[in-house]
Amino acid sequence: MRRDEEEKIEIPLDDALADNVIELLNKSQGNLSEIAWDFQAEHVKFTENIDEISELVEAGNVVKFYWCGDEAIGKEIEEKTGYDILGIQEEISEGKCIASDNDAKYIALIAKTY
Repeated sequence: MRRDEEEKIEIPLDDALADNVIELLNKSQGNLSEIAWDFQAEHVKFTENIDEISELVEAGNVVKFYWCGDEAIGKEIEEKTGYDILGIQEEISEGKCIASDNDAKYIALIAKTY
C-alpha cells in the first residue's frame, strides 16, 4: 500500500520489477515531499502583534515575527508568550521589532517546543 496515496497496487514479478519498484519509490518520495512542503507553507504564519502569537501557536502554527535581535527582548518575548524562539529565519533591513520600538534586524520563528 502506498502511504502517500493510500492506494493498494500490484507490481508484476517480472524482469522489470526492480525498475518498477524504483519508479514507485521515486513517485512516493516526490508526493510525500510535496505534502510536507504544503503542510509547512500552511502552518507558518507571520504577525506584527505579539498578542497574536499565543493564538497562532495554539492553532498548531510556527509564527514568524520581526525581532531586533536583542537577547533581553528575546527573553521578554518568550516570557510574555510562553513559547520558545526557535531561531532566525533571515536577516532584514525593514520593520520594527514586535516587542520594542527598535528597528528589526531579523525575522525570527517561535513555536511550541516539546
